Amino acid sequence: MIILGGTASNSLEEKIAKFLGCKASKVESKIFPDGESYIRIPISVEDEDVYIVQSLYYPQDKHIIELLLIAETVKDLKASSVTAIIPLFSICKAG
Repeated sequence: MIILGGTASNSLEEKIAKFLGCKASKVESKIFPDGESYIRIPISVEDEDVYIVQSLYYPQDKHIIELLLIAETVKDLKASSVTAIIPLFSICKAG
């Protein structure tokens, strides 16, 4: 089992991993000048159950897209399973 923290995890992945006694890692993320996002998983996740910790506070759209990119990357890296942990699910109200 591996706990991955997105940029909006506020290091909660480390506390969860310590409590459960498993590996934790922070996702490496970069935004290029043209707005394109880059996601890198710094550890091997092949054949592992992966839990992604990512809150969805403001800006919600950026954080949810990042969560989806992380999940897609982990799937491409052949993880056994992928589960999202969303400790804060903030919603916006339209006008």
